[in-house]
Amino acid sequence: MPDQSAAWRDHLANERTYLSWLRSALGVLVLGLAAAKFGGRGGLEAGVILTVVAVAGLVFGAVRYRQSRRAITAGELPTGSGMAPVVAGGILVLALLAAFLVIELS
Repeated sequence: MPDQSAAWRDHLANERTYLSWLRSALGVLVLGLAAAKFGGRGGLEAGVILTVVAVAGLVFGAVRYRQSRRAITAGELPTGSGMAPVVAGGILVLALLAAFLVIELS
């Protein structure tokens, strides 16, 4: 019989990871809304970029959460595809580009 406490621990860790993706996506979304409202001439473009990035991060986090949940429920070791660092890095790069867009066009 598998250790139930380990399965619960894995499910809770998976949920915490999803909530981290959600929190990060919401932070990027708020940054995008602020850039659109207060960013001057380049603010709207930066806001759109950051909003798209936030939605992409939210979708990625939700898909990863569901995949990990299925693997944990099946008793398998949930392994990632290695895309999480790429997505996180992409979010960072796009956020920096949006920030530079606001600064340059203001």
